[in-house]
Amino acid sequence: MATDDPERPSGPDEPAAPPAAPEPLEPQRSGSVEVAVDDGPSAPAGAPRRRRATTAAIALTGHVVHAADRVAAVADVVGGKIGDVVGESLTHLPGVPRTHKASVMARGVVVGFCLVFAWIAVIVGLQLRGRHPPDFRPDAERVLAAVRDGQFSEVYRDASARMQEVVLEDTFIVQMTDLNRSLGRFREVTSVVHTEINRGPGGRTGRVDVRLAYERAATRGSLSFRWEDGQWKLLGLSVEVPESLLAVVGTAEARRDRVAGNQAELRALVTAVLTLSSAGQAEELYRGAAPGFQDSISLEDFERTIERYRALGNFHRVLNITWAQLSPSHTTTSVECLVEFDNATINTSFKFVKIDGVWRMAKFKLILPLPREPR
Repeated sequence: MATDDPERPSGPDEPAAPPAAPEPLEPQRSGSVEVAVDDGPSAPAGAPRRRRATTAAIALTGHVVHAADRVAAVADVVGGKIGDVVGESLTHLPGVPRTHKASVMARGVVVGFCLVFAWIAVIVGLQLRGRHPPDFRPDAERVLAAVRDGQFSEVYRDASARMQEVVLEDTFIVQMTDLNRSLGRFREVTSVVHTEINRGPGGRTGRVDVRLAYERAATRGSLSFRWEDGQWKLLGLSVEVPESLLAVVGTAEARRDRVAGNQAELRALVTAVLTLSSAGQAEELYRGAAPGFQDSISLEDFERTIERYRALGNFHRVLNITWAQLSPSHTTTSVECLVEFDNATINTSFKFVKIDGVWRMAKFKLILPLPREPR
């Protein structure tokens, strides 16, 4: 049996000498240890096999111990670098093969994300760059105040051309009149709830939702405007009627009161017409009538009709108004009344239309009594 020292032979009866101390490894070396075990010089043929095995085991144990010492020494030297190596490896998780193709792919992904984020930023910036919605509150208060004061024709005339194409003036007047009757006088715009601006095929439009204070209730409304001729013009108007008022303004009595004619005013109009008719001033009465009345009958036919009514004698007075109605737009009124003449008391029917603030006759009808049969 031979050890690592070939110059010092050992006999079979002598224990193997301890191996020489290993030389320290340099820090740059890997720290691996080679252990070589051989049979050394040929043992005598008659040596016992058991003793040879014991000697080999002792030698192998010594080599293993010294190899462990060398590994520990190497670990002390390079141990400080292990943490750095592990940390660097973790920073590159998940691992990407460091090839030219992988680098190009990584750069492409980064550039793609940058382009997407840049495009999103440009879109958001353009949207936020737009001007803030205009303040429609003064326009809303101006329109509602004019409606409160009965300036329906003026509001309609100053509205947008689109509104005038869609809504007739009479319809607009009817709706605004009913609004005033239902809610009372407009007081103020208490707050602005929402404002928005839209652009479409119809042009640039805006809408404002507001809270309103009226004489009879507080409610909400919405007004829309259209940009025309360098200014915002009314496009639409709607006001909610609160539930608390629907039970009052929605009854049959309330609707009848809203269309009830002014009897005092109608009595004066009928008296003026019958006074001219009784005096035979048919042409003057005809010239002052509404254009629709003049289109329905010629002056000659009207004069013949007035001449036929002369048989009733002189006009005295309006005894009673049996029926009077005013249109919701306050532009048309009709009346039926009982009239006294010299020779008879008859029923009459008239209709008047307001043109330029003046009531003009649109219907003239006297119901002559049937002649009495001679006895």
